[in-house]
Amino acid sequence: MNYPLSEAKCEFDETKKNNKKEIVCKVHDVFKLVEALMLEQKLIKKKNKEMFIINKKDISFDSNQECCNYNEAKTPFVINKTKANYTFLQISKFIPISNAFSFFMAISKKYSNIAFKKSYKLKTKLIFSSSRLLRHLDEVLNNIEVKCDLIETLQSDYAAGYNCANIDNFSGSPFAMKIITRSITDIQGIPEDADPDKLKYNIDYSNLSNLKQVGKIPNAEINSITGKNCSMDGQYVIYATLNKNENLLRKYSDVIFRISIPESCSICEISIKNKNVVMVCQNEDKFYKSKIIIERQTIQDSEGNELFFIDTYESSYELACDISLLTYNINTGTEDNNNSSQVYQYYPKKDKGLSKTAIAVIVIVVVVVIATLIGLAIFFKRRRALIKKKHIENSDTTFMKLKNKELN
Repeated sequence: MNYPLSEAKCEFDETKKNNKKEIVCKVHDVFKLVEALMLEQKLIKKKNKEMFIINKKDISFDSNQECCNYNEAKTPFVINKTKANYTFLQISKFIPISNAFSFFMAISKKYSNIAFKKSYKLKTKLIFSSSRLLRHLDEVLNNIEVKCDLIETLQSDYAAGYNCANIDNFSGSPFAMKIITRSITDIQGIPEDADPDKLKYNIDYSNLSNLKQVGKIPNAEINSITGKNCSMDGQYVIYATLNKNENLLRKYSDVIFRISIPESCSICEISIKNKNVVMVCQNEDKFYKSKIIIERQTIQDSEGNELFFIDTYESSYELACDISLLTYNINTGTEDNNNSSQVYQYYPKKDKGLSKTAIAVIVIVVVVVIATLIGLAIFFKRRRALIKKKHIENSDTTFMKLKNKELN
């Protein structure tokens, strides 16, 4: 923003021409006593990819407004959540009907002697589609409450399934749903604004035999996170140790990893040797110098299979990280029988050579240099000719004076 001078991390869903979309921004810099927001027209980019132009806009408020740093405000909430006994596994099977919807949720626990809760209450965001003349508007309903009830016949020593359905009334049939993550305090590792249509799973945990396999998934503890140059190149490295290694491969690519504080998502290459894990991660969301807090979460391969859990972690040092320009994502969008998924594939950026603009600038500079050299050459040539002419004139004058003197 131009006024107040501030940066923010903004998010929005894919959209089409003439669609009205909500853009949610999370401010990095504190501002107070602001009577208006002012935006200049600018080109919006993501990882050097041009997305759209935002027009100039001034927004006046009835009273002065203030906004705090999003990550600082979120930190106490995350620290409290890292004490929770339960870890997110899956949401799937989103079924919308008229004036209602339902979905499936699976969670796990680290210790078998802890009982599963009988129910949870979550808040969700519903998205509806309607057509008004030539404009298609996505309408959003926030804070629709959902109750998730434990399925008594679908639980093992380390995992359980829940049936979830709305308890708040609304009108219409939504085409999409997101869980408002900030409403959940006792389940770790839920992706921010979790959307069942955009999370990839290869295993259906509503099947009891699959659910029983969760107890066999290894657990990893982070030893350290290093990122000396992360503020410049967007890359950091995680070193962790597994409690066991059963049938894990030596290499995995395109693995999604989430940091809770500061809020960020990365794509990692994993190397495993015996019980030692090294994750080289390319950061997707710029963040400033901050402590790193990680919630317990499942680490999946690119196909959506659980590899291992990674435990909660809080760094004793601060880290800053830019967006990595080494990779970019291609949203391929695939579907299986249970849910449509969003697949992220990452490839090294190819050097396509100089852009047309760069070439034009080089040509102009070369032309200017050549013209300058030609001009200097002409200048010095004329100057030499003029000096020679004056020298001849002076010589002639001296000769004539001497001759006249001899005649006299």
